Amino acid sequence: MTYSGQSPIIGLFIEPVRTELNLDRAQIALLYLVATTTSALMLPLMGRFIDRFGVQIVVSGVTTGLGFACFLFSKVRSVPMLLLAFFMLRFFGQGSLMLVSQTAINFWWVRRRGTMMGVGGAIMSLGMIGVMIPVMKALIDSIGWRRTYVVNALLCWLMMLPIGAGLFRNKPETYGLQPDGDGKGEGYFEIEDMEVEKAEERAGKDEEEETEIIWTTQQALCTWSFWSIALGTSEIAATGTAYWYHLPSVCMDAGLSIEVTTMLYPVSAVISVGVRLIGGYLIDRKEPRCLLAIGLVLHAVGLALVLFSHPISMFASIIMISAANAFMLNTAGVAYAQFFGRTHLGTIASFGNSMVVLGSAVGPYPFGLIRDKTGSFDMAFAVGACLPLLVAMIVMWKGKKPTVVQRKSACGDRSKVTYSTIVANNIGDEGVNRTVDVDER
Repeated sequence: MTYSGQSPIIGLFIEPVRTELNLDRAQIALLYLVATTTSALMLPLMGRFIDRFGVQIVVSGVTTGLGFACFLFSKVRSVPMLLLAFFMLRFFGQGSLMLVSQTAINFWWVRRRGTMMGVGGAIMSLGMIGVMIPVMKALIDSIGWRRTYVVNALLCWLMMLPIGAGLFRNKPETYGLQPDGDGKGEGYFEIEDMEVEKAEERAGKDEEEETEIIWTTQQALCTWSFWSIALGTSEIAATGTAYWYHLPSVCMDAGLSIEVTTMLYPVSAVISVGVRLIGGYLIDRKEPRCLLAIGLVLHAVGLALVLFSHPISMFASIIMISAANAFMLNTAGVAYAQFFGRTHLGTIASFGNSMVVLGSAVGPYPFGLIRDKTGSFDMAFAVGACLPLLVAMIVMWKGKKPTVVQRKSACGDRSKVTYSTIVANNIGDEGVNRTVDVDER
């Protein structure tokens, strides 16, 4: 249900909105940039709300806000209204609803986290690209773009709101349950039943993942691991959003027929579903940086293929871009929980997701500006194809999972190490957190 705030869907409405409001591509792309950048800067606030109030309350408020955003977009008559509507769609749709949904999955799975994120992502890709894009195109042709977004508002309120309020749940420990459906929490240990020294020794072994080490937001933001993953995901978001945003115009410039252009979307849906499932399986077994680097290389190839302006190259391009985006979304959904634990996950992930949203804000504008100035997208896609390769090297260099030693030294704080037990007994006790003062001990 994030589709109404996602670039592949909004891109379908750009031409009719631009024509009706008499705006050129650069102007409307600039509005999109400002609105999405503002939403990215505000997204960490939503992360704090998730950590404080839980996913059930937050998803109810977010879905209500997304419905109002859709309704406002249907009433746009001026540039200020369009700017506000873009902001609300991006903040509540792409940003907040995506964040709270990913956080809920991360709360309930640890060992099978990647697999379940892949399943959720596959359903999202199939629904948004395989179902909603054809439906939106048909609705625009039959009832117009304004009434189509009224329909989107009603879907948010009548479909997603009751699902979110009724079925979303906070951490399983709150209910005396365990991640992954485990009874006692297979693979985890209770720190209060062990000597602190022994627990710390086990937590320091990189190969053992049974201990969830709790990182604060400040400590996470002081690591190269966080920023390299954030850079990689935001790069794919930037050039990927530009790709989807301008795809109808790119196909028009290439002289592709409407039939060929329309066929690109179901191909993308099939690839996205398959790669989300495969990537989810792999990310439980391989380092997130490896999958992200593969995605960046595929993304570079996909952008370069656009330059050939041929139906075959466009189909090959959509396959590469869709696969790269699937790897990126799997990594963005799982890496922060794997690296930094679940206690402050809402806030930490919101900073990472805000980088993705910021990237999606920056991407479309330079592509549209180059098209308006040169009459072609060639220069934009040529430069855009080089950037992912550079970022891939940075990700492989700095994107390793941080160690407990780095946790102790992050931001210069060497005194405390905190662990989460991720266990609960049969009478519903919550997991225990323990802070160890290393200096005193």
